[in-house]
Amino acid sequence: MPSPDEYRKIAETYYRFARKAKTEADRLALLDLAKSWLEAASREEAKSVPERRRNWRARAARLERVFDRPGRR
Repeated sequence: MPSPDEYRKIAETYYRFARKAKTEADRLALLDLAKSWLEAASREEAKSVPERRRNWRARAARLERVFDRPGRR
């Protein structure tokens, strides 16, 4: 799972694209994407560390089950 800092870097990329946008519609769409990534960073930061670990462990367990299926090796 990406960290809040990684989400912010993605948002920063969209802000840079927005500054270079050719049309107002493109600029607004890119700013909206940047805002969404910043909101995701805030949500992730609001989670407690134990909650983030539980989420990560649950995802890892699902992936492990997928890769341990018969015929996958």
